[in-house]
Amino acid sequence: MLWQIGPMARRVEDLIAMMPLLLGPDGEDHTVIPMLYSDVPVGNLRIAYFTDNGFAEPDAETQEVVRHAGVALGGIERRPRGIERNYELEMMMLGADGGDGVREFLRSIGSVRTHPLLDGWLSKLEEYRTDVAGFAAYYAALDQFRASMHTFLNEFDAIVSPVSSSAALVHGTSVEEENFKGFSYTMTHNLTGWPAAVVRCGSTARGLPIGVQIAAAPWREDIVLAVAGRLEEIFGGWQAPSLIPSITVGVP
Repeated sequence: MLWQIGPMARRVEDLIAMMPLLLGPDGEDHTVIPMLYSDVPVGNLRIAYFTDNGFAEPDAETQEVVRHAGVALGGIERRPRGIERNYELEMMMLGADGGDGVREFLRSIGSVRTHPLLDGWLSKLEEYRTDVAGFAAYYAALDQFRASMHTFLNEFDAIVSPVSSSAALVHGTSVEEENFKGFSYTMTHNLTGWPAAVVRCGSTARGLPIGVQIAAAPWREDIVLAVAGRLEEIFGGWQAPSLIPSITVGVP
């Protein structure tokens, strides 16, 4: 319920080219919706944007990039009410059993050694361990969150926001508390189940790419990719990284 898998590409046009292959029933998966994909005029869309979800404040560079993206789309700065609960709600849903289900799965496939980053993530779930009555309360809170987010779409067609509270992290630091909380921006749409896409709209002073997240109502991948394509046109999208010149060390 909380995990969605989608394609990755350097250009939005490549994602759009993939959509006909991904849409529609395949005769095996009963959860597939017979949805259609269409061209969407971005100029007619009502777009909201926000730079801070009220839980994990992004760094100044990230906020500036998202703000520029929202303004470039003619958006209105507006944050959905209650969105600051996204981290708590995702951890509640994942951690109701304290992570035992994941541990059991690992044992069932013979994985007796786990990566320290996985161990660090599983340790965060323990505080959310609860019983059946507690899980029912978790699920009720999730239902309220989804209803509130859906109401927000009465006014807007798409929402633009940060992807995380910072650009790429140093390897091995993702489970550090403040860094991990920064992932709450994508957790929002793990919870809603809405389609979302990420497109690069700027860079840090060190040259790291800063992405912007676009989300829309269920089954409206066409809106998401139309907005992503427009942002790519404006800000350039993917760029090849500059290579650091190698340094030759002389041997005496």
